[in-house]
Amino acid sequence: MSTLTTTRLDVPVRVNLLPPEIGEARRLRRLKVGLGAGLGVVALVVAALYWQATGQVSTANEALVAAQAENTALQHQVAQYADVPAVYAQVAGAQAQLAAVQANEVHWSTYLADLSLKMPPRVWLTSMSVTENFPVTGAGQKSSGDPLAPPGTIGTVSFSGYAMTHQDVAVWLDALKTVSDGAYPYFTNSTESKIGTTDVVQVSSSLLIKQSAIIGTTPKAGN
Repeated sequence: MSTLTTTRLDVPVRVNLLPPEIGEARRLRRLKVGLGAGLGVVALVVAALYWQATGQVSTANEALVAAQAENTALQHQVAQYADVPAVYAQVAGAQAQLAAVQANEVHWSTYLADLSLKMPPRVWLTSMSVTENFPVTGAGQKSSGDPLAPPGTIGTVSFSGYAMTHQDVAVWLDALKTVSDGAYPYFTNSTESKIGTTDVVQVSSSLLIKQSAIIGTTPKAGN
């Protein structure tokens, strides 16, 4: 037959005798403290972002001021060189006028110097004349005006003088062949004559001048 035994447990019993309003007030205070801490963190984050944004704006303003200053300096430089295009235009115009003036210019002094070095010792000149003639003859070519002259000649140099013999006249014509830009030397008269008691040959000769003698003309092969 079983026997029931009663065992006493010493477990404290807690009884909340506070009104519910006090517990609600405590929870409300804890909530307010938590919200206040959260707002403080948010305020710190906002302040940090504001400080960063302020620094970026300041840097941007400094860059803007520097760019404006550089732009002002460049504008002053542009104003200083505003006349440069006009000057270049004037130079180009002057060069065009010079080219037009020199279009048919020949340095005859060059030929005189060349001729003085090629004169045969037994020939001397009494006169020399130059005839320039620049009519256009198709494809922009020039002509000396002599109908028998080949195309591309722009003038004729005529010589009068004396040689000791007819052989010296031939030497003279050979010398004319070597004159720069000269072409087709020929004589129109070779007559025996006397100077005092000395027998001489009076000669008249001519030399055609090629178009390459014109200043600015690019020399061509064979000229």
